[in-house]
Amino acid sequence: MSGPMGPPDLRRPWRLVDTGLRPAVQNLALTRAMQEVRAGGAVANALRFFSSEPAAVVGCSQSVAQELDVDQCRRESIAIERAADSSPARFVDPRQLGWELMALRSDYHRRDAQGIAHRIAQTVCDALGQFGIDARPRAGCEVEVDGRRIGDLRVSIDGAFALCQGLVFVDFDPARAERILRSALGRAALPGAARPVPFRMEERVTSLREQLGLAPSMRQVRRALVEAFMRAFGFRLVHGDLTEAEQARYRIALREFRAPDWVGLIRRPSAEMPIVAASARRDRMTMHAGVAYDLRGRRLREACLSVEPQALSPRLLRDLEAAIRGVPLDSLSSTVRGFFVARQDHLRGLSAEDFTALVMQAVLRPERVLSG
Repeated sequence: MSGPMGPPDLRRPWRLVDTGLRPAVQNLALTRAMQEVRAGGAVANALRFFSSEPAAVVGCSQSVAQELDVDQCRRESIAIERAADSSPARFVDPRQLGWELMALRSDYHRRDAQGIAHRIAQTVCDALGQFGIDARPRAGCEVEVDGRRIGDLRVSIDGAFALCQGLVFVDFDPARAERILRSALGRAALPGAARPVPFRMEERVTSLREQLGLAPSMRQVRRALVEAFMRAFGFRLVHGDLTEAEQARYRIALREFRAPDWVGLIRRPSAEMPIVAASARRDRMTMHAGVAYDLRGRRLREACLSVEPQALSPRLLRDLEAAIRGVPLDSLSSTVRGFFVARQDHLRGLSAEDFTALVMQAVLRPERVLSG
């Protein structure tokens, strides 16, 4: 756990704003409004909490058709929204607690995005530690428990200003998220597999409810995060409401985010992001890979890996999946090799080249096209 920075600086209060449960589009507009007003210097730093009604949210540069099962969203009355940043597609609902820190870069005691993200992730881990959960940062954008994601975060830098956002999965419905998100891959019954290959989201995501047996209240989780953030960054919090300037900018942003042209900003067919899979035999083990591949960008959108029998730790495989997410195909070999440099004793006869070859096979010579 990270050590405290000392007592809160009573001369430097931050605002604590809780905007409650809202449609996801309203939360996206509030983020834009509060970010712009804070970056302009009209208000103090802020910590905001929120939760969203069920929605599928894609990043600014993503295609709805590639990232989501649009027909399934309609069947389940799931709203489809587009964020203003480059965050990955995600499913949100009221059981996830959202949080945002809006402050100057210098107030995070680090100025680079990677350093800020690591410090924030460790602080979230410290907050979860108050519930007895041994959470760890991963890949600069996730918080995991035993290899399974229990929260995520992202950092956006604009000059001297930094916006940090994240979600904590107080509870989570992996089956529903899997139905909505194409890149979740789901279950793939591959030729030669003794049983269905565990590409399921439930193998990769967990929640406070699952870890503790009973979900703590949102109020308890908020309090844990508040205490951890105050210890880490040395501020005190003053409860506040949205200012008139934020409310005015929010109304403008909400019109922008609700515009059909905004949601449909990027239009690319699902066929340009096929979901493919392959298997390979290595040293009496069967390796499986499921991949969502961005044809236009020639990069991995998502990858799921499995080895039968279970010779490698699930955490090792989940960490590797996180390491190669978004990696250009040309950089796959060096990325996998770098990942395994300090992990050779955990490979049980497999090699970094085996994993690279398997993923390349899934992309270039798939045994099965699962979608697209």
